[in-house]
Amino acid sequence: MFIYASLALNKRGIIKLRKKPSYLRKENHSYTEQELANIALVKRRIDAFSRHDIEESLSLLSDDVVDEDLGESTKHGKSEIRDEIRRYIDTFPDLQWEIMNSIAHEDQVLLEIRGYGTRSDHPLDGGKPGSRVEFYVASIQHVSNGKVD
Repeated sequence: MFIYASLALNKRGIIKLRKKPSYLRKENHSYTEQELANIALVKRRIDAFSRHDIEESLSLLSDDVVDEDLGESTKHGKSEIRDEIRRYIDTFPDLQWEIMNSIAHEDQVLLEIRGYGTRSDHPLDGGKPGSRVEFYVASIQHVSNGKVD
């Protein structure tokens, strides 16, 4: 299961920490081999999504994956998630994702992600065509048997 919490903020609305909290500082925590593998897995998934490689992104998910996106409907299985990814890419043809931070604990990985892109001529989100957007996402992803579920 993975959960997204999205915030669309303008530059004046973004609060930046002057100093990272201690739990985000790498020198204060060492990861197990499994936690490092889990971080690498979810980063591969986000990188595939950023390259618009839908099938590679989906191949890293379990067959019974559940996507709970706050403020939107829950998606069950790869088919519904494929449709959601296509919706994002149709709305933002140049969509890119940048992982800002990652934290792992046992079978969970928390990602702080920045997404950005330009709305298409026919955006599905009702926004102004051609407008540039930037948004931030917090994502908690559960990993089991080498797949995000």
